[in-house]
Amino acid sequence: MIFSCDVNAANNYFLKTQGKILEKEVNGFIFREYIGNGKNRNGWLFPKEYGNLSALSQEAITQLKIYLQSLLNIDFHPNFILLTEEQKETLSSCINENFPEYKISFESDEGDSDYIYSVEKMSALPGKDFQKKRNHVSRFLRTYGNNWKFVLVDGSPENESKLKDFQKIYLQWKENHNQENDDFLTSEEKSFNISIDWNTFVELNLIGGILFTNGKPGAFLLASFTGPECLNIHFEKCVDEVADNGGLAVLNQQFAKSVQERFPQCKYLNREEDLNIPGLRKSKLSYKPEFMIKKYFGEMKTK
Repeated sequence: MIFSCDVNAANNYFLKTQGKILEKEVNGFIFREYIGNGKNRNGWLFPKEYGNLSALSQEAITQLKIYLQSLLNIDFHPNFILLTEEQKETLSSCINENFPEYKISFESDEGDSDYIYSVEKMSALPGKDFQKKRNHVSRFLRTYGNNWKFVLVDGSPENESKLKDFQKIYLQWKENHNQENDDFLTSEEKSFNISIDWNTFVELNLIGGILFTNGKPGAFLLASFTGPECLNIHFEKCVDEVADNGGLAVLNQQFAKSVQERFPQCKYLNREEDLNIPGLRKSKLSYKPEFMIKKYFGEMKTK
């Protein structure tokens, strides 16, 4: 099972809507071009249909060969990006077997790796590794006592009004975080605004969690499934006062507990990449990922 955030349907939808992913269909197979910055973010993603398969079928390999040939016929050296280890090996085999005059040398960028966490550990916060997180939870409970609650939000009709709470938290968070000239945050905001349209929320099967303190919405996260065993966290925001009092630790713990109860088949949470942002990396590492998904990129060239 592949848990990469790059095969997540909601992520693909967000990027398509912003014009950052272009799709091309070849004999029923969809190939995707990512329009971004840098060699690791500007090129061809692995075909969408194969994201959760352990190996490509013979038919799929044939279509991949046909599509590679169509790219090479226009004297273009395709650049492939955000490939998992398995996808990299499959692509290499296809090129070696069908295009012996070409080669592809792969590189990786540490900021592209996905952080994968155990739902069970995020819920229980066990042992020495999670002592600081338990301290944050204790601080939250001392600060707010019984004046807090966590609500899981799915696509049930009675939850439509709760999308306003997501928006309130985001706007309050945005007031204290400068987004000027920050491409990542600008793109994130566009995706967030897409996600809180009710019809889109339901269509993408999004699942959210809201943490209320003193009767007010103070933190949220939004996620969707990448296969039955893994939820992909798309957005996570907390207003400063709540964050300062341990709110993020409580938000993540309560969400993990709710996932255990509501979706027992789900064992992992993908909190996506850190994009080489130091603060983001520190935060993601602090939750002790179960494992990382390394990504590769490389250009197909003549030998």
